[in-house]
Amino acid sequence: MAAILLGFLMQALIVYCGLYTIMVRKNPFNYLRQLTPAWLLAFASASSAATIPVSIDTVIATGQVSDGVAR
Repeated sequence: MAAILLGFLMQALIVYCGLYTIMVRKNPFNYLRQLTPAWLLAFASASSAATIPVSIDTVIATGQVSDGVAR
């Protein structure tokens, strides 16, 4: 069980955050922190469809994605 959790953690930190850092040249943790409202709603509602409006609003609020692309 510990090996699986370690693998998940390494995947998230090394692969996802590493690729974000290499491709965008910004700190991935600042971006992930701004998406916290969408994560909390997804966890609380257990529905990915319910989080779509919140996800769009939070992505637009980050200022890194234009309105047209986000919608």
